[in-house]
Amino acid sequence: MSNSDSQSVNHIKVSARKVCDDTHVKDSIYEIAETYFEQRYELEQSLQQATEQHGDTDDQASDSNSKQAYLAAQNALEQFDNDDNEERLSRLSKITHVIDTIIDSCKDDSGSISYSKIAKQLAVLFLSTEPSHIHFRKINAQNKPLYRGLITLLLVENALKSNLIQNRYIVEMFGESETILDGRFKDNVLIPLLLVSMCCDIGHCHPKLKIMLHGENNELDPDRLFNAEQRGQLIKENYRHVTQFMVSGLGLQNYSGNSKEERSSFDEAQKQKLLFVRTLLKSMLKPENGVGNLIKIPQIYTSIILNTKSSLSTENIPRVFQLLTKHAESGQLSMPLVQLLHSVVGDFPMGYGIAYIPKDAGNSSLNQYEYAVVTTLFPESPNQPICRSTTRNMTFHSSHSELHVSTEFNLYFPEAREKLKTMSKKRLEEILQKLWANFETRPELAQILPKYWHPYEYFGNTKYQNLWNKVDRVSN
Repeated sequence: MSNSDSQSVNHIKVSARKVCDDTHVKDSIYEIAETYFEQRYELEQSLQQATEQHGDTDDQASDSNSKQAYLAAQNALEQFDNDDNEERLSRLSKITHVIDTIIDSCKDDSGSISYSKIAKQLAVLFLSTEPSHIHFRKINAQNKPLYRGLITLLLVENALKSNLIQNRYIVEMFGESETILDGRFKDNVLIPLLLVSMCCDIGHCHPKLKIMLHGENNELDPDRLFNAEQRGQLIKENYRHVTQFMVSGLGLQNYSGNSKEERSSFDEAQKQKLLFVRTLLKSMLKPENGVGNLIKIPQIYTSIILNTKSSLSTENIPRVFQLLTKHAESGQLSMPLVQLLHSVVGDFPMGYGIAYIPKDAGNSSLNQYEYAVVTTLFPESPNQPICRSTTRNMTFHSSHSELHVSTEFNLYFPEAREKLKTMSKKRLEEILQKLWANFETRPELAQILPKYWHPYEYFGNTKYQNLWNKVDRVSN
């Protein structure tokens, strides 16, 4: 199949790269942070060296030279952190623009949140690569920040509707707004929320943490298991560097008018916004029932959906809410917010491949199975996904219909697989020969009745990427 993408799918992938990428241009959010950390770390090293030399000398002339070197190094670091630093303002402007563009990509023509557009973005990010791809882990790692941000957007939108947010700043900013895309709320709450959500692990770009994660010569696996002490240190250092980047590396916007009254009001609003960012960062370490859940729940959810660990299989992905519920039961996360997100996204993430048993006109199950892709948020029940069909009579097609797939016919569940257990090996192989180009490499009978399928190759074809046009929905 073709590896080309439709314009809309390519636009989503470009958005993900604007947040996190690895290029020579260094203009993604994560690359901007990496450059900031490298520059500041170099200045810190110079100051530390000058401090040591200044303290070690006893000679008066040498002491004078070392003092000048120390003062110069100290001044260089202070200038780098100066409020009026043009580089800081440039960083803040670029990053705010990226986040603003992402938010705009989630709205419909009326200016409200478009759940269809968000569902499509989540699916595209999930379907950007397949587990067997050589760059699977790298691509998922690059897509994670945007995915987290989109889940946070969904969570805050629906938490406000359900009156599950008690944070005074968020509630007051929302006021009587009808949508979270209202200008005042977007600027003061939504952009900071998405910034923290997408950048909650951006401290890993710091030179010290890069060595801790990857080793001196990139000889270590950054996704390896850490012991409790190492993990604690990693979390502590990441928090310190993320906070430093948010507060000093980005900081506050500057007022550009001439009114003292407006300047005072503007500066106060900026200080409150930065205080909100600090609160989010601190609360995400131990969210419990606090506002940090808006960051931590999407972070854990995304780490499973876009996993970078070879030990996690596609089959286990729909069990993500078992893990989140376990955390909530122990008091680490807010149970109401976990349950809310569960109702929004369901058990099967956008883009997940569903294998299901179709029904005939008389509502009886047929002696075959078909493929579909999860495409729609807010399923009637979390374990009954809303999908688009991708095959008809075991042949791939682009004339999709929308399906509500019940557990009774979804092969992920034992009760559905039980219906096809009487099928012969010959019949199962006939189906696979139609649905798999590489049938000869498939396992034997115990595994040729699939619990799910991988739609990556299918979705890689431009003509099959229009899964979000309006069609009639049927139940299955």
